[in-house]
Amino acid sequence: MLTASLVSCGGGGKPTSTTTPLGRPSGSIIGHTWQVATINNGTAVVGVIDGTSLTARFGDDGHVSGSAGCNHYSATYTLDGSALHVGPAIATRKHCESPAGVMQQESEFLHALEQSRTVEAGESLVALRDARNTIQLTLNHPEPP
Repeated sequence: MLTASLVSCGGGGKPTSTTTPLGRPSGSIIGHTWQVATINNGTAVVGVIDGTSLTARFGDDGHVSGSAGCNHYSATYTLDGSALHVGPAIATRKHCESPAGVMQQESEFLHALEQSRTVEAGESLVALRDARNTIQLTLNHPEPP
């Protein structure tokens, strides 16, 4: 079962942590580098291609950034309660030929990230869902420091 991670925007427009009604600390997506586990490619939710590493780091400055598999990317985001809005991503412009399909995966990942509208934090993963409640991405919790 997944539960929502709640974060609100403070006066400076930066996401700030709050506490959920259940008393659990929230804002746990912020400040960690998450490993992308699955991507909605428009047809199905699939695992990432072997040999690629996709990441997402939601900073407390309202930017999400990381590796899209070949290129590095950055986008702005807002988080209000469990409601997420990710702005258009910008990325470096390398072209990678291997592993096969990495550039298509990168495009699908960035599209899925931009379509994400809600955050649900579970014990072992975070799900980002679109406006129709369809999973767009799942993120594995980072290892403890």
